[in-house]
Amino acid sequence: MHDGVWHYNFKPQVAFQRGKGGCGEVSGLIAGLLEGDYDEVGLITLRSIYDGHVINYIKDGNLYYVFDGMSWVVSGFEGYGLAFSSGKTLKEAAMKYAKNNDVRLMVAYANPKGGDLPTIFSGNAVKLPSHYCNLTVLLETPEEGYTYIMIEEDPAVMEAIDIIRSVW
Repeated sequence: MHDGVWHYNFKPQVAFQRGKGGCGEVSGLIAGLLEGDYDEVGLITLRSIYDGHVINYIKDGNLYYVFDGMSWVVSGFEGYGLAFSSGKTLKEAAMKYAKNNDVRLMVAYANPKGGDLPTIFSGNAVKLPSHYCNLTVLLETPEEGYTYIMIEEDPAVMEAIDIIRSVW
């Protein structure tokens, strides 16, 4: 699909069945488990000059909370904690997290059903299928070549990817 290296995470249900997963799978599973418990539940994908990462956020009342469940899992459920940050806006809370992580790109997905939204990384200019809903770009650094490009993707291709993401 297009130019660049693409990465898709397994669906949250697959991570649960396997008992393991990367940041995208863990964040998706957390979002799925929290669905309906807060005013808003979502995922944030980040891109640094070295790598990509997926974290969670919730909105409770007038505050947004951004947190990294993977850091807690990797630490053996102790050392690093959840790396919480909070703010009156999603961007404020997310930028507090990004400040210490050399982030160049950041986008949020609100209320992904069951925590499932495939994460796509494709080099510096990240291409996202335009059918994604509730997407909010929180940070771009076009002066460094980091930007989002919305594309039209063949539904058959997206269906094939969905099947691959569902295989345990």
